Amino acid sequence: MAQVIPDKSPEAKPAETKALRVERLKRSKNAWDHFDEIQQFARDGFDSIPPEWLGTYFRSWGVYTQGDGIG
Repeated sequence: MAQVIPDKSPEAKPAETKALRVERLKRSKNAWDHFDEIQQFARDGFDSIPPEWLGTYFRSWGVYTQGDGIG
C-alpha cells in the first residue's frame, strides 16, 4: 500500500472549515457599517434576512439562531 504524503508546497492551502469560513466572513463585513441594513431587516421582517446574515454576520452582534424553530 502506497503512503500518501501531504502537499506542503507554498501554493497548497488547507481546506477552510465551516468555523474558519464564518470567522473570515465576520471580519470581512464590519457590523457597525451595516447597521442600516439590520434596521431594514427589522422593518421588513424575519423572512427578509439573507441566510448569510443569519449564519454569519449576526454573530458579530452575538446573535445566533437556535434550532429549526419547530421544537
